[in-house]
Amino acid sequence: MIDFEMFVHANGNQRSFKGKVIGFSSRLNTILVPESFMDWSNSYFAPNSHSEPSRLIMDVNNPADEHIGEYLSKKGYEIEDEKMNQEKTTYFLRLMVTMVMVVGLVISILSFYILMLSIYLLVQKNSSKLENLLMIGFSPSLVARPYQVLTIGLNVTVLLIAWLILYFVRDYYMNIIETLFPQIEDGNMLPALTVGCILFILVSIMNIFAIRRKVMHIWFRKD
Repeated sequence: MIDFEMFVHANGNQRSFKGKVIGFSSRLNTILVPESFMDWSNSYFAPNSHSEPSRLIMDVNNPADEHIGEYLSKKGYEIEDEKMNQEKTTYFLRLMVTMVMVVGLVISILSFYILMLSIYLLVQKNSSKLENLLMIGFSPSLVARPYQVLTIGLNVTVLLIAWLILYFVRDYYMNIIETLFPQIEDGNMLPALTVGCILFILVSIMNIFAIRRKVMHIWFRKD
């Protein structure tokens, strides 16, 4: 916080106030103070004058809604166009990110389904060989292990490729976003890395159990 001292002189009264700056805003080029202090200072320094509010701060859910502009125009309010455009850009960016996340989730679910189907087809294709291995004394764990290692290796490869693509794509679009919003904080890839590791563990565990279950099914069929 920044310490400062303010001197106010009006109506024959003069006072000095010590305060602290607790934050900055690009919405208004003025100093914002608590309402109680503003009411007291108006009654103390200008008791016989009264002024109507001249500014209004609006917080809307959808800045791109055309009805907002129509309403403000009907009331004769002037809008800070630059700030309004930034709000619209932010809204559209959030909407695009949400759409990308939904599409990515659908693609991830379909990819997981295709991966599970491929595992079942691979094991089913070699079911006769697996049955022979089980009949000559190999345990189901040993028979299933090569397929499990192969699946984990594929998952690791996909995860590394996804992280690599994410790094370059993020570096590209962050330059654009920082140009549009210079005040935005520079984040990191830790959330993406964490989510990737969690998904890798969950998918790998499910794949291991699926392969184990398929091999056990062949084992029981042998009996």
